[in-house]
Amino acid sequence: MGPAQISVLVVSLFYLFIFASGFWLSLSPKPFNGLAMTMHKLGSLAVLAFQIYLIVHIHRVTHFSGLEWAVCAAVGLSFLASIVSGGVVTAVQPVPAASILAHRIAPFAAVITTAAAFCLFILR
Repeated sequence: MGPAQISVLVVSLFYLFIFASGFWLSLSPKPFNGLAMTMHKLGSLAVLAFQIYLIVHIHRVTHFSGLEWAVCAAVGLSFLASIVSGGVVTAVQPVPAASILAHRIAPFAAVITTAAAFCLFILR
């Protein structure tokens, strides 16, 4: 297994953990378990940091095209939307319906754009 496949596997496992812990938290009553919420948030930050690390190192080796930068921006924006909407869902009472909807859609957008970025970088 090469470095590209290991990177895809690591990011995929992080996303699996984030989705599983998020689903578990959605079934839990509020206030959320502090440890579970912390693990969910730290998992999200870990995958974000790892993706930034990958983008920086891939860019050092080969410079990105406009399309690749656009996909990286889409990954970042969808991840940012996921983090912000998650913060609103946990902090604001009552939770606005738009925030719940955004926090249900944004993580899937992050996964889809991340998959698109991996396809672009691996298939180049």
